[in-house]
Amino acid sequence: MRDEVIRGTLLLCASVAMANGSPLAGEVELDQRSHWNPGATAQEEWNAREVSILPRYEQDLGPISLRLSPRWKIRRTDREALFEPGDSRVRATFRAIDLVVGWERTSWGVMDALSVMDIVDPFDWTDPFEERARVERLVTRLSIAAWESGTFQLMLFPWFPRYPTPRLGERFNTMPLPSRQVVSGDRGRGTPSFAARWSASLGGFDFGLVGYRGVDRDPDPVPTESWDAIRLVHGEATAAGLGVAKGFDALILRGEFLATEAAGRRDLAGAAGGELEIGQWVPIQAGVVLVGEYSFHSKPSATEILQDDVYGGLRIDFQNTASTRLEAGWVRDLEYRTLVQRATLSQNLSDRVSVDLVAQSFILVDDADGRISPLRGDDYVEARFQFRF
Repeated sequence: MRDEVIRGTLLLCASVAMANGSPLAGEVELDQRSHWNPGATAQEEWNAREVSILPRYEQDLGPISLRLSPRWKIRRTDREALFEPGDSRVRATFRAIDLVVGWERTSWGVMDALSVMDIVDPFDWTDPFEERARVERLVTRLSIAAWESGTFQLMLFPWFPRYPTPRLGERFNTMPLPSRQVVSGDRGRGTPSFAARWSASLGGFDFGLVGYRGVDRDPDPVPTESWDAIRLVHGEATAAGLGVAKGFDALILRGEFLATEAAGRRDLAGAAGGELEIGQWVPIQAGVVLVGEYSFHSKPSATEILQDDVYGGLRIDFQNTASTRLEAGWVRDLEYRTLVQRATLSQNLSDRVSVDLVAQSFILVDDADGRISPLRGDDYVEARFQFRF
């Protein structure tokens, strides 16, 4: 019922906007994935096609602004249309106070790849390695510019969102049985969650101090008594973290630290690394950046993949009219020696059309690595076309 109210509210706002002659923009995405191992099961799922429609309406009314950006995803394999609120919100600004009510992703981390501080939003487990895999949460966020170089934020998340999980035989399915999401607390979506953040730039350092209390994003997989399904149980958690970044000309150093308490257990997590701009030493017209990071997490979680990992990456931004970008990265698990590699090539084909080409592969997978070994058959190549209107 709640999802129907959300969908109806967004559609009503969009209808009123278009009736008033307000401009409507957005994108249509065509996503084609192909698995390169012909021996894989559920071949139709491995060669999946998905169409996403992302209309976007924005209206500025002085101190109040409105943004509607819902998403519809249509999957070829099961003809199912999925609705998501997307990045839709109402924003009010008065001097140093900024109030936002709507759906958005909460990003706290300063790392490029192995962040441990982005603990609020749940994952879309149908593709957990995708950059856009985190699901937006409904939030009321109050920001106050305390002084010239600092901002204090208070956030209220009224409920925990449902998130997609892969079905049996689909890509990135690590569960041997069908999964069901269960959130502890009232009304089936958990009790409200609260968060606070202070961010500032002092002495050339960028700081971010965060605190969170509410539904634990990381589920605990528990089989049902009849063993016909896996219950993804979300309890409650308390967390506090600190992120720091410092720039030195062509070098940027970053670090994160996080302390959590959930189900009577206390855990620590951290990440450190940086990036180096080497474009001035490369004989091509492009910005070339090398990235190196390390992360650890003491929590023995079935869904926390980045527990003792090293990341190495390369990012090249070519100086051309097509805004061509090439990204390649490798994640190595130091405990099991598992290696995951991913490469992305992005380019504008015209003013309204762009394409992303993605290749991902799991190599040197150790059978003892229970979090990664079920994914050894999930190597794929992908082409994503975006048409803007």
